[in-house]
Amino acid sequence: FNGVCGAESGMVPVSASSPSLLVGTLEVELKDKRQDKPPLLPPPLFDGDASDDDDKDRDKESDKDKDEPAADEKGSK
Repeated sequence: FNGVCGAESGMVPVSASSPSLLVGTLEVELKDKRQDKPPLLPPPLFDGDASDDDDKDRDKESDKDKDEPAADEKGSK
């Protein structure tokens, strides 16, 4: 369609059309996944999930606490 749109500067002519009016058929082709150029940056270093390391440290500390008797138990012996 053709028409006008009101703007601050005044009425502006506009036009719109449907792609199916302009294109009867469309043919697509997938591009090769092969990269012609190597990546610009090296891959990031990965040494595991950081949250897993924190959990392991907490587990070690809780194991130490289990091995040591509590302060009130030391005095009662």
